[in-house]
Amino acid sequence: MKKGYSLLEVLIVAGLIVVVTALLLNMSNTFNLSWDVQNVKMELDQQARRGIDEMIRDLYEATSTSGQTTVTANSVNFRVPVVVDDNFPNPPDIYDASGNIYWGADGVVGNNISYRVNSGQLVREVISGTSIISSRVYANNVTNLAFTQQPPSPQFPRAIAINITCQKPVRRGSLTLANSTMQSQVTLRN
Repeated sequence: MKKGYSLLEVLIVAGLIVVVTALLLNMSNTFNLSWDVQNVKMELDQQARRGIDEMIRDLYEATSTSGQTTVTANSVNFRVPVVVDDNFPNPPDIYDASGNIYWGADGVVGNNISYRVNSGQLVREVISGTSIISSRVYANNVTNLAFTQQPPSPQFPRAIAINITCQKPVRRGSLTLANSTMQSQVTLRN
């Protein structure tokens, strides 16, 4: 009786080991990709939520008066009440002597706030005339930002629907993309 394995038996076992190893590596790669997709999606969710929260915080104070708030498909321009110290020794106030509200941005009457996407970033800009006074980034990897007046009336935009989409490759050079889309609506208070 011969002891040992035949060449056929060794080849079959080696083939099975190669197949099982390949399957395990493929499963491991799939699990790692899934993990990476979820991590990137969570990061994009945080970016989108931070952007929407900041826009809502500002827009909630905006006026619905015609000419003070302008909504386009991918940007919004508006003013908020500003505190002015114009009647010393009385404390600073948002009302003038006639009882009208001072409208502006960042403490300056007449300035506007604008939200838009610039090079994949959600940007809040304070604008005086045609000049950008200040700019702040609230979210990255933004591929789409849409605003819709609810109801669509240029004379009285009471509510604004916001839709933001963020997208990012999961790995550098990868074709797999993670997406995050969030929607919200804000009613203009003033």
